[in-house]
Amino acid sequence: MRLPLLALLGLGAFAAAAEPSFQPLLDPQLSQWEKWLGPVHRAYDLPGYVRGAKPKDDPVLGLNNDPLKVFTTRQQDGETVLHITGQVFGALTTLKSYDNFHLKTEQRFGPQRWEPRTQAVRDNGILIFCVGEHGAQAKFWKRSQELQVQEGDIGDWWPLVGAIVDSPLRTDDAVKKRIYDPKSKLTTAEARIWHGTDYHEKPTGEWNVIECFALNGDAVFRLNGKTVNVILNSRYREKRIPPHGDPSADRLAGRRRQRPPFPMKLSPIPLSLQQLVEALNKADGRIVRFELPTTTLLSPHVHVTEVARLDKKFVDCGGTLRTDSSCRLQIYQADDTEHRITAAKFAQILAKGAGLLGSSALPVEVEAEAPYLSVFPIIATRVDDKQVILALGIRHTACLAEDVCFPANLQKKSACAPGSGCC
Repeated sequence: MRLPLLALLGLGAFAAAAEPSFQPLLDPQLSQWEKWLGPVHRAYDLPGYVRGAKPKDDPVLGLNNDPLKVFTTRQQDGETVLHITGQVFGALTTLKSYDNFHLKTEQRFGPQRWEPRTQAVRDNGILIFCVGEHGAQAKFWKRSQELQVQEGDIGDWWPLVGAIVDSPLRTDDAVKKRIYDPKSKLTTAEARIWHGTDYHEKPTGEWNVIECFALNGDAVFRLNGKTVNVILNSRYREKRIPPHGDPSADRLAGRRRQRPPFPMKLSPIPLSLQQLVEALNKADGRIVRFELPTTTLLSPHVHVTEVARLDKKFVDCGGTLRTDSSCRLQIYQADDTEHRITAAKFAQILAKGAGLLGSSALPVEVEAEAPYLSVFPIIATRVDDKQVILALGIRHTACLAEDVCFPANLQKKSACAPGSGCC
């Protein structure tokens, strides 16, 4: 299961309008969206904005705080059009989650450019399958899969914060450029996939029609009626290698870094609270069962004893301050073996905690004794005639600052010895 949220990056002028057969996402008040803006570039002053000691320490503007009017709407030919100045990097994110969808929008770039991209091509993007908190990527964007909207590169796929996909692609050995090719074999990708050769972008200033078809974690990117990229089996690393230094440099170059020298453990994307509630509502009177990663089912007479929001603030081994939030459910196996919890009852328990949880986008994890006290993410649901099974996954630990703790010259674990330069 995936948690897809849609997000539009604030990296250039962008406009969209919906056809009558589509569900319109834009209105003059942007009432179906929330705004997130990162730090203000040091080329610009903002009254009341207190900067940090270094650019990397500058605070984000944060949620629904847009003093520079980066995201606004206009009326054009009777339609609401979104305008993004791009002066501050950030995103609009839908308040509602969309699992399987067809997104259709029209886009064009305006003439204005801002630091740090005054000499670069104009850039934008559409993020799908978003998970976690705002600002995970360089303080600007959510963990997600990006449909690139950049001059000359509309339809490229970019991974944000450890995103991984499978795609039919070929590689140009001269530059190691991965290009979407429907005739090539399916290959796992953790770095940019360039659009295919059947490419028909309009000149700058003219409207392009961009479409994204998403189904069960797969997606098709189309530009002006032509398929330009296909991604399958969207997933994420359990932990990421975080960017360091200038955010714009990370956006343009950081995601081209080589595969880390030490293997990364992978895990499926956890269900969001909203996805769990939707699954329970569909299951209604069925009995809820929990399935361990070993495929062993826990006893059917479990109780849900806690619904909690966990907000963790921590410093990684590279010295970067981080945050992480989740919805944690505690389950308990008592001696009342006749007890059963139905999907409808489970949904009622979650509803009681809605005010505390605050966001339906939180990933959901379960605390259980199996046989020791452990925490498992809920990664999928299965429904049959009598029960709904919540499949539990495995969490992994990882170094979040491998580029700091493990210099590039260390290619083997045995090289991490005293005096080697490792952490």
